[in-house]
Amino acid sequence: MEALSAYTALLVKRSRKRSYEAMLRRKREAIRRRKQFARRQTQQRLAFLLIMSVTAVHIHSPIRTVWSKERSSYWWEQIVGRTFTSQDWLENFRMSRATFMYLCNELRLAIERDDTTMRKAIPTEQRDALTLWFLATNADYRTIGHLFGVSKSTVCVITKDVCAAIVRKLLVKY
Repeated sequence: MEALSAYTALLVKRSRKRSYEAMLRRKREAIRRRKQFARRQTQQRLAFLLIMSVTAVHIHSPIRTVWSKERSSYWWEQIVGRTFTSQDWLENFRMSRATFMYLCNELRLAIERDDTTMRKAIPTEQRDALTLWFLATNADYRTIGHLFGVSKSTVCVITKDVCAAIVRKLLVKY
């Protein structure tokens, strides 16, 4: 009987050892799976950050094509600026070039704008000329916009700004 109880004790001991080893294997497997999951999650996060950083570069530096239409100011820069004679100035702007430059210098502080990252500011001379052309010819905004290379709404805003500046600055002098 003693042999049987020793044999039973040995079987119980082996059974406990096997269940202990099985438990250790399960724990090791769980630890391995957790580490593998953490590695995959880290890789996915890095990939996500990479994608977001590449996307952010494109978001913060878009190519502006729709809102800013290319316009030609060839007529103002080349024709008026280089070929208009004194007689042409009197006929079209109803004043001499010297008077025009005086007017530009008087109104410069009131109507001059700064360049922005989005667009270049329209020079004071072009603003004054645009307004004088409107007042002298009574042409519509579309035509003046085509001549000076700006939009219809810009013609409207500039005309109102320059007229208001003339009233503010020159009315008290004259």
